[in-house]
Amino acid sequence: MGSSMKEYRDKILGGSIIKTALWLGLPLMIVQIVEVSCNVADAFWLSKYSDIAMAIPRQAWPPFMFFNALSIALSAANLALISQYVGAKEFSSASKVASRYFTASIILGFLLGIAYIALRPIIFTYIMKVPEEIYDEVFAYAGVIAIDMMISYVVLAYSTILQSIGDTKRPAIVNGATALINIVLDPLMILGLGFFPRLGAIGAALATVISRGIGCFALFLIVEKLYPDLKVRITRDIGIDWIIANLKIGLPVLIMLNSIAKMLQLRLVNIFGVIVATAYS
Repeated sequence: MGSSMKEYRDKILGGSIIKTALWLGLPLMIVQIVEVSCNVADAFWLSKYSDIAMAIPRQAWPPFMFFNALSIALSAANLALISQYVGAKEFSSASKVASRYFTASIILGFLLGIAYIALRPIIFTYIMKVPEEIYDEVFAYAGVIAIDMMISYVVLAYSTILQSIGDTKRPAIVNGATALINIVLDPLMILGLGFFPRLGAIGAALATVISRGIGCFALFLIVEKLYPDLKVRITRDIGIDWIIANLKIGLPVLIMLNSIAKMLQLRLVNIFGVIVATAYS
């Protein structure tokens, strides 16, 4: 038990500091560059669709990040918890924590995705005051991107679990490939090339959901097939000790990532109309 995790543990603890830092950190840096390129591609193709379409995702993302902040806080906490058990050679405890984290991510991702869908009228009408010219499209875009949130919670859980045992390369490859698929799908679904319908910002959201779903399935296969000793399962044994540990480690991260200020900032921008909102985007 624990052969794969032990292999990464020994490689990290026994290797040179600089080489290990590059081996662990370089894949994460590369995937960040690819994901930024994906955002640039989104903006480019939306600008080809209409003059104001770029403003649509910009309106939906601050509330998305508000609901998604919990996944990043959980990631920070469980990266620390799992890697600590791997370092101590307590591989069964690492698997138990990974299963708790995975289960919580599925439940919270689903509940917060539903909450985002249900609270859209309040968020976009009263909190952010989205310009009426793009309100309907922002509303629809947010509904689709809420599905992406549900998947993202699971994707980040799988990625964090793999990173916590020392495998940063495979989740980086999967997430990088996911971003590239998104880049390819963007013009097809935004502009309606070939047999695809012309969907505008909704197409951009659908491209994100499709590519994220593919990435989630790929990460599932990696964890199940390549790491049989890392038993990540849905569990009822969440445990109060795990919850307390997550609060201690993750709560400061959650507070830091709060995006309410961004939503209020956008509200101020939106007062000046859709042209200013687009320019701000």
